[in-house]
Amino acid sequence: MEAVRIVAKSGAAYKVAELNSPNSIQLYSANSVYPYFDNRAFTELMFDYKHFVTPYLPCYGKKHNLDSDKVTVEGYNAFGARHFNDAQDAQRTLQAEQPKLIELESQLKSKLGGGAPNTFLEYLSNPAIVAEVVAQRAEYLKCAVGVEDEKPDVRLSLFLNDIKKAQGEAERYAPEEYLYLVSAGDSSEALLRAVSPRAREEWAKQWLKDPASRAEFDAEWDKLAAIARKKLPSYKPSAASFQFRYSAGERLLMSSFKNPSALKIFRIGTDTAGWDIQKDNDDVLPSYRYKTMRVYFRDPNDDHPYCRVVSARIKQDYAGGGTFNAEVYRSSVSEEIYGCP
Repeated sequence: MEAVRIVAKSGAAYKVAELNSPNSIQLYSANSVYPYFDNRAFTELMFDYKHFVTPYLPCYGKKHNLDSDKVTVEGYNAFGARHFNDAQDAQRTLQAEQPKLIELESQLKSKLGGGAPNTFLEYLSNPAIVAEVVAQRAEYLKCAVGVEDEKPDVRLSLFLNDIKKAQGEAERYAPEEYLYLVSAGDSSEALLRAVSPRAREEWAKQWLKDPASRAEFDAEWDKLAAIARKKLPSYKPSAASFQFRYSAGERLLMSSFKNPSALKIFRIGTDTAGWDIQKDNDDVLPSYRYKTMRVYFRDPNDDHPYCRVVSARIKQDYAGGGTFNAEVYRSSVSEEIYGCP
């Protein structure tokens, strides 16, 4: 940026001479000539306040119909850009930062010599962008929260990969070759959303804000549901998983259901006659002993045609001296979709 003296003007062109070299005459377009402002002071201000301005840059670009590189050469999603969990997080965070914008507005007025010209450069070199954001901060806050609400979550690609992973696992399944249809955790949850409209809607309401993302996920869920229709009828739990009964554990397992009397139970039990021992980190002393109780059932309230197995770990804590507490309790509970008998 150079200080120059305007020698003559013709239309949108300015004939200027450099102050340090008066004989050096050049022509500039109108957009490159603007009122003086203290560029060094502005640069120093933006070093301190840049963090509080960046969330509003997409809104500035949208309002003025500017491509992102005209607003910030860094890009809206550059390294170090601001990200929020959701619109509520954006509202809470940006509202708390409003005093910083008020502070920046005051600093701009006091340190830029009274001017905030449009240099037609990106925001770190353009006081007009920053001045508008801070002056119209309430409007820009509303816009930024709205942008966040419409923005696809950065984790959606990971969730989409979970569905595709479940598709691959389910497609390869054969009863004589694999113990499970899909792996536990994310793949199992993807399968539930594929076959249960209710589970799908509940999840989509939280994560899928725009129609394009919803359509993309629906297409992949539908593919997984089609595979499940072929594979689930042959996917049944092993009878060995229920061969032993333990009444106290069964009561604790069934207490995890809201309405156990409505279930059609096919099998219930555990795969061990005794207890498994969980030892401490040094693998020396027992920490607790446990059984995994399972129930295979059909719930008439499910909105899919399949059955489920719910498993619960039943535990007794170690009391010392080779004994365990009398209290038996339930800890973790998990479930998996199966074909019905």
